[in-house]
Amino acid sequence: KYSFAPIVDDGDTVPGILLGDALANRLGVFIGDPVVLYSLAGEALRKGSRPRVARFHVSGIFKTGMYEFDASLAYIALPDAQKLFRLGDAVTGVHVKLRDIYDARALAPVIDSLLGYRYDVVPWYVLHKNIFSVIELEKVALFLGFILIVIVAAFSIISTLVMTTMQKRQEIGILKTMGTTPTAVGRIFVYKGLLIAVIGVVGGWLLALLAAWVQNRFQIVTLPPDVYFISYLPIEPHLWDFLLAGGTTLLICFAASLYPAVQAARLSVIKVLRQ
Repeated sequence: KYSFAPIVDDGDTVPGILLGDALANRLGVFIGDPVVLYSLAGEALRKGSRPRVARFHVSGIFKTGMYEFDASLAYIALPDAQKLFRLGDAVTGVHVKLRDIYDARALAPVIDSLLGYRYDVVPWYVLHKNIFSVIELEKVALFLGFILIVIVAAFSIISTLVMTTMQKRQEIGILKTMGTTPTAVGRIFVYKGLLIAVIGVVGGWLLALLAAWVQNRFQIVTLPPDVYFISYLPIEPHLWDFLLAGGTTLLICFAASLYPAVQAARLSVIKVLRQ
């Protein structure tokens, strides 16, 4: 827990300040070190007066995981900020913290309508619109790549079922002589293709959950923070993503199993018995 608790230095009360870890590293300061803030307010400069100066001591260093914040943000107590920037009892802005960040899409218009035109309501997805647009585009590209991988795997299922049909020609002929309908024979191969797909989907889900846990726990895949604003690639599994990936895989594999199933259903009993 961070604190802005002041200290007494040479008889003066020095308030505390919190710095982002990247900012603290760039300044070369640690907890307990003094820092000086300058208020370059436009009004003060136009009037020819010197900038206001305030001394602080570093009472804490925080890390959010977003380089843009950690390299530029510093926090001081509200009364100290109002005094430094000559705000009186006013504030320049208010941040609203939500339990679920996705509620901002519904809540932002409500707050905007309550406050009126005199205030600007800027939700997080608008404030960082560019980076989130890039992330969404990359997500679509990854999904298309996933579809291509599944299609390649579907061809493997086709070849497996075709080989099974060729190897089980006599068994298929015996089933048909015993009265098994072509539809029932084809259904056997469809079920086999779906069984392979289900095993693959469940195994993929488990591996995905394991990979997400390992990445979030050990941060194996790192990113250049000055480019992506974050130092590692976080993974948050969503049920909808799992269902979409699994459903797409099952649908493609079902379509892939139809050709071998039709070939098995059309197999001639007379030709099989002659061979």
